[in-house]
Amino acid sequence: MAAYNITTEAQLRAIVSGDVVTLTNDITVAGGWNSLEVNNVTLHGDCHSIRGLDAPLFGSADLLGSENISVDKLTIYVSFTRNFDFTTLAYGGFMTTANNAAITACSVHANINAAIMNVGGIAGYLQGSTVTDCFVYGSVNGMVESGCSTGGIAGVAANSTIRSCVNQAAITGVGGPAGIVSSLVNSTIEDCQNAPSAAITVKPAFMNPAPGVFTGFGVAGGIVSSCGFSCAITGNINFADIVSIPSDSATALDGSTIIAGGIAAAVEPDEEYEDDGITISSNKNYGSITISAAGTNPLTLHTAGGVVGAVQNGTVTVSGNSSCGTISAGGFGVNFAGGIIGDTWSPSVVISNNYAGGLSISGSNGVHRILGASGNGSPVALTNNSAFADTRLTGTNALTFAPDNSAYSNQAVAAGDPQVGANRWHGASTASNADCGAEAPRTEPPCDNDGTDPGPDPNPNPNPSAFICCCDCGACAYWNYLASCYCGRRTPRGIW
Repeated sequence: MAAYNITTEAQLRAIVSGDVVTLTNDITVAGGWNSLEVNNVTLHGDCHSIRGLDAPLFGSADLLGSENISVDKLTIYVSFTRNFDFTTLAYGGFMTTANNAAITACSVHANINAAIMNVGGIAGYLQGSTVTDCFVYGSVNGMVESGCSTGGIAGVAANSTIRSCVNQAAITGVGGPAGIVSSLVNSTIEDCQNAPSAAITVKPAFMNPAPGVFTGFGVAGGIVSSCGFSCAITGNINFADIVSIPSDSATALDGSTIIAGGIAAAVEPDEEYEDDGITISSNKNYGSITISAAGTNPLTLHTAGGVVGAVQNGTVTVSGNSSCGTISAGGFGVNFAGGIIGDTWSPSVVISNNYAGGLSISGSNGVHRILGASGNGSPVALTNNSAFADTRLTGTNALTFAPDNSAYSNQAVAAGDPQVGANRWHGASTASNADCGAEAPRTEPPCDNDGTDPGPDPNPNPNPSAFICCCDCGACAYWNYLASCYCGRRTPRGIW
């Protein structure tokens, strides 16, 4: 194992398996980048940057990716477009597929457009890996028309942990876009944020263009799109809006199914794992959800929830969350909307101690402050949930607000009960929209104020009007972006 410092592009390209490398200055790549096909490498960024990448920093041409890669305190600038390729499983800023990797205190400035099955700002696919205290900026787009997993941090995370990360990149995906991870399996996401700038746009995966038939499917989540078995999603915040747009191949969303959730869209463990348990707790959603369809296809189905779009099956606990964004599931067909959960088909879901504070919830069928509908007629346990009394409900089956149904808050709700999900909360008559609180998005990347490097620019093409000199920080040695002061040698060009 060789340990050494690098200062040049040539040295960066020459890294081999087993090396322990430290960057001692910024490096700009010229002439195209070939991803490093190496294993067992440690790369210390020392708060420096690598610019000019037009491919993932690490990766391989096969489906296996890289093994045992550790990277810390590194900022990369990566921009690429990749067409569909059967031989490539995943694409991301730092890695294609990351096996047993550790990415810590890193930032990615991404312009990623990939028709690959799994796409992410950090990695397309995480397996047995950890990503901690990382930032992603720019845009990440997954373009496989039959559907793909697109996430601000990763497309897929299996047996992995993502902690204290922030996505500021806009996410657009066919099938399953999400702010942090699209598809989560036996993994944990905690204390992460999807920033206000990180709008999520979902296109339904194209299935059949014929009029009057089911045309596509899509799921979109502020933090996670779909959650398999043994998932824990805890203490995260979504600030961004979620919207749907038509598939490129279908002229409209007519006949599509779209599920969207402020935190998680579809909770759907496989039947053999459905008792392993999924926990969604202490999360906050401030983003609005708007999914809609044109046309008159009765197969159209849209489900939106402030915290969870839909629980399909399994042992699921949704507890201590809040949602304060407006929720709209509209268009022809069946549309469910709930302040906490849009729809559930699971008899084993527990919904407790959540708060729904959005100003409006709208749909055409089940429209309720806590739970939109219980799709398969199973009893649902709702305990000590609360909601903003003046939330406006719109829809054919929207129930009016009853002043206080706290006496029923600890009862299981039977299917068909006209009160299902609508008024089963505790103390709703005293709850107010102010209970949403006012969280501030995290804006400072890890290498911003350590005195070594000013860190990544949150906006590579700054608008001068967005910057203000922080004079008490020291005569323009500091600058301000969206009211957050950044420290360092660099000043925005053309501002002063």
